[in-house]
Amino acid sequence: QNFSILLIMVLHAVGLIGLLTDFQSLFILLTPLHLMITLVIVLRNFPLITFKTIALIAAFAWLLEFIGVNTGLPFGDYQYGETLGWKIGGTPLLIAANWIILLLSSNSIFNNFKLNIVSVSLLSAAAMTSLDFFIEPVAIQLDFWSWSNPQVPWNNYLSWFLASFVFSLFLNSQKITKTF
Repeated sequence: QNFSILLIMVLHAVGLIGLLTDFQSLFILLTPLHLMITLVIVLRNFPLITFKTIALIAAFAWLLEFIGVNTGLPFGDYQYGETLGWKIGGTPLLIAANWIILLLSSNSIFNNFKLNIVSVSLLSAAAMTSLDFFIEPVAIQLDFWSWSNPQVPWNNYLSWFLASFVFSLFLNSQKITKTF
């Protein structure tokens, strides 16, 4: 488990450094591969029995994003760029991987504190929403997604929090409380 954390940290550090160099365009192209490698590393720390639950959450997360891109609800009026790769209905398939990586990682952190599932889910949702707040400017600049207005709508953050909370609550109700 410690090796997994170290490997993810190294991958993210290399990616960050790469994005800050003259090779930025190459590192942007590597984003889908980076996400897939990170997903595999995270998932390898969970027993096979949990994959059904994780796949269900991934499907609902992708569907929520698909609805969001095509209706503006619940996140606001946005669209995905080309950075995250293949899309169906304007929604990258890898966005589900992103949800799973963030959900499993944030829950793993807060499950270390031996809190009840509601508290873990609230803290996980707060962490995921905070991360979304901080990555918005970078994600927009790197063509992950863009908003119809220059200002990210407040309902994006509220919706991220609520969706993250529900997904986290479901995950934790299934007794998937792996910690890193």
